[in-house]
Amino acid sequence: MAELGIKNKINLYAACLLALLIPYKFIVPLVIALWFVYQLTQYKHINWKGFFSNFWMLVPLAYFLLHAEAYLFSYNKHEALFSIEVKLSFLVLPFLFYNSKFERKDFTSIASVF
Repeated sequence: MAELGIKNKINLYAACLLALLIPYKFIVPLVIALWFVYQLTQYKHINWKGFFSNFWMLVPLAYFLLHAEAYLFSYNKHEALFSIEVKLSFLVLPFLFYNSKFERKDFTSIASVF
């Protein structure tokens, strides 16, 4: 049970760090990537079935896949890759927050840091 508390605190600190560093756009992708890698290392606790059965989690996935498919028909591949990179945050951030078990007080902490 204590291990679950540590994981929740790491997720909370990562979300607070992300909210704090939003003005520094060159650091934000690194924080998101590190948090995403941390979440993937906790693969036993990821609720994949719940993630893919939730309609509101499928919307960002469909949006990203639509843009990834559009890359195949694009003449400007460089701009299309940049667009896919931007749209990737619409997929990764909901995944991170869905798999973090935040409570009401955690959201107030994140909001106060923001």
